[in-house]
Amino acid sequence: MATVFKSDYKCQQISLTFSPGSFELSMFELGRAHTVLCTVVYRPPKYNKGFLNVFSDFLAEIMPKYDRVLIVGDFNIHVCCPDKPMAKDFLDLVDSFNLVQSVSGPTQEHGHTLDLVLSYGLPVLNLEICGAFFSDHMPVLFDVSLACETVKPCAPVRYGRMMKPSTAASFSPAFLNLAQSDTMSSDSLDTEQLTSAFLSSCTGALDIVAPLKLMRPRPKSEPWLNDVTRAARRECRQAERRWKKDKLHVTRDILKESWRKYQSIVKLEKMSYFSKIISSNLNKPRVLFKTIDAMLNSPLLTCIEASTEVCEKFLCYFIDKISTIRASISPPSFDPSIDIICAVFQQFGPVSLSSLCLVTSHRLLPPYPVEFPKVPF
Repeated sequence: MATVFKSDYKCQQISLTFSPGSFELSMFELGRAHTVLCTVVYRPPKYNKGFLNVFSDFLAEIMPKYDRVLIVGDFNIHVCCPDKPMAKDFLDLVDSFNLVQSVSGPTQEHGHTLDLVLSYGLPVLNLEICGAFFSDHMPVLFDVSLACETVKPCAPVRYGRMMKPSTAASFSPAFLNLAQSDTMSSDSLDTEQLTSAFLSSCTGALDIVAPLKLMRPRPKSEPWLNDVTRAARRECRQAERRWKKDKLHVTRDILKESWRKYQSIVKLEKMSYFSKIISSNLNKPRVLFKTIDAMLNSPLLTCIEASTEVCEKFLCYFIDKISTIRASISPPSFDPSIDIICAVFQQFGPVSLSSLCLVTSHRLLPPYPVEFPKVPF
């Protein structure tokens, strides 16, 4: 088994933590910034009942670590016949890990689909099955887009000013220079114009001593996830696949119990992680405050940057919503304005003291504060 690639690509060969005995594979990481795990698999045609379990452990080890995965090779499984037990179990296993199988035609001279292309987070384009020349298997050619976005959420982006100890000392000279360069006389300006000029001068001075910069915080990792939590998560995935396969009540209870076990393990590892930080930084209040603040205050979500296009979409959404509601309301069978008798005031007179006292004495809630005197004069 061999993998050939151009020298322009940055590839690094890796290996598993265990040795799969039922199939052969070659793994390598493609790229550095947005890593793609590429794997070439060959499964011998001889039946091996332990293949699905070993391949399941293989997927459980690699899938949590990578956002984009590409698995190709000769599996010698007739996926074109999904009624067969081996093919059905294999397709269920692939589907449980959200892998997409892109080959839909025969790849062998006898008309079976044995060579597969499994992908996760990668669009497979222009797939073509060529004619067989030097083997009974047909070459499968396809394109993948390596510039696609990763699954991990981006960190929130905001603009901010870097305030240093020298910023306050530099602000006053910058403000005076801007104020002196303003040729407009303050005597000819009204209050609004003076306020606007002062705000403009302050903003200009801040842009000089502490300009706005784009701050892109790094996404926070989860350091308490280790080999113990990953092993518990693999057990959950195995229980989930078993329940999807047989749909029995017993396997469903096993799945629930494995999820409870996984959640308790994660909680214990998280408590252990923060306990170590707190115990090792007892004399560092700054580190303690930052740690406790990170636990109590969740990070803010990414805000949408205000723009004319966003405002127009927001306006059109509510206009369309109101139009849809109005269109769904059927008009009444009669005009309700005809039966309504409106009172018309035609004559007004001065209010006397006795009538005012009579009106205010019948009110349940006073229209004035309680401490306000109730004498009308």
